[in-house]
Amino acid sequence: MHRLLGGFDDASYQLAACVVEGCLVDMVESLFRSGRIADVVIAVMALEALVFAVAARTRSRTWSLSALLAGLLPGLFLVLALKAALVQAPSLWIAAALSAALVAHLVDVRLRLRSRQTG
Repeated sequence: MHRLLGGFDDASYQLAACVVEGCLVDMVESLFRSGRIADVVIAVMALEALVFAVAARTRSRTWSLSALLAGLLPGLFLVLALKAALVQAPSLWIAAALSAALVAHLVDVRLRLRSRQTG
């Protein structure tokens, strides 16, 4: 196999061998079983927020930072509820995260409706 993947370093070779041998499936299953997939999603959401915040500062502001956060918070709370369910946390934590997602969603809808009425 190494000849087939000639020119790759050891890490690339190991990743390619892992994909071919099916351990990528094991890795994905492990991400879900451990709840780490939620951490990955939260990291991507944080990166998204950072990119939008920088873009809002460097370009003409077409959206406010509060509107950006209001749009991201419901998803963040849903991902936290997913993580709680994946790691078999007490139902109270799942319900709290889902309730927070609902409140954040309602705040987001209100902000959007208010901005349409004034703008």
